[in-house]
Formats: sequence, C-alpha cells, structure tokens
Amino acid sequence: MSAAYLPPDLVAVRRRQGIAWIERCADLEGWTAAHLIHEREQFGTTPLPAIEAVVEQWRARMWEAMEDRGLIPEHRRSHPSDAATPEPHARKPRGPARYLTPKPPRSAPGVQAALFPNEEAA
Repeated sequence: MSAAYLPPDLVAVRRRQGIAWIERCADLEGWTAAHLIHEREQFGTTPLPAIEAVVEQWRARMWEAMEDRGLIPEHRRSHPSDAATPEPHARKPRGPARYLTPKPPRSAPGVQAALFPNEEAA
C-alpha cells in the first residue's frame, strides 16, 4: 500500500507509532530533553509519502538499541510442544443414521452364505 493512499486513520496510527518508538529510543539511548523534542518535531514534519519508511527506520533503530542492551523479550510456549496427541474422536451417528447398522464388506468370507442362508455351498 502506497503511503500517498493511506487512509487518515492509518496515517494517525503511523504517527503515533513513530512518536512511541522515538520516545523508546530516547529512553534506551539516554537522550537529553532537547534532543527528544528536536527528533519529535522533525518526525512531525515528515511528508506523507515518506511516513511509512521513516516509521520503519525508527522501529529498526529501536530494535537495535534493545538488542544492544539485551532487552529483547523471550517468547516461550505456555505448554510443552512434545505433548501427546489425543486419540481421534469417534463420530457418533446422528439422526436416522444412528438406527442403521453398517453392511459387511462384500469381500469378507462368508458374505455369500449370510446372504443366502438356505442354499448349500457349491
């Protein structure tokens, strides 16, 4: 999506993200108040077509600062990944199907004898 065609609410979100990441960089890098004010003013004058690129630059700078200081959060699973897989659920027949019984397969031995019980096997 081109920045020139961003909806106004998305532009507002990008501006808030940029300001938040500038402030986070200021905290991590120990900027003076004057430096923070200068960077915020400079970001506020960013032209609309360049806003996404500038916001991404600030995000990357903030992430680098977090990596340098060992502040990257760890992501762990809340449950073990090697948990046993549950047995498949046996489906219960519903409606009229619950009264029907399955037919034996035609290839099973004794099927012909079951179909014609009065005839002798040849």
